[in-house]
Amino acid sequence: MSVPRWQRGLWLGLLLIASCRDAPPEQATPQTEGAPQGENTPGAAGTQGLPAGPAFSARRPSLRHYFAREGEQCTVYSADGESSSPPTEVPCPNDGILAAGERIRMTGKVCLRESPTDPTRLTPVVCPGPLIGLYQPPAAQGADAGP
Repeated sequence: MSVPRWQRGLWLGLLLIASCRDAPPEQATPQTEGAPQGENTPGAAGTQGLPAGPAFSARRPSLRHYFAREGEQCTVYSADGESSSPPTEVPCPNDGILAAGERIRMTGKVCLRESPTDPTRLTPVVCPGPLIGLYQPPAAQGADAGP
């Protein structure tokens, strides 16, 4: 004897609803007691169990890596706010992907071409090898080279 598909679905749905109803209520903590429960409070949905503070805030790293073309010369350099590393001269790509005055910025695992004169040229491009070699993930920057 087999149970029809719709009955199995109905029973499964009822079991899921019953299991959600038995969840214990949220306990008050010193931080949330008497505080309004809004989007940005510690008791907001999706934030339980996450530590608060500046070390755990999501933000974009300030260090950026660039591959720039000035005339017939190409360079790679890193910039952190107003300061930048000394540029290193590298061979320019032959495929014409980068016009004079443009640069490629590494954004995570993707590179974006930036043009100061033509905003329509802002597109994802293949990261040049010298730019990939310049980038070190945050975990590797503080890693020890050997025992």
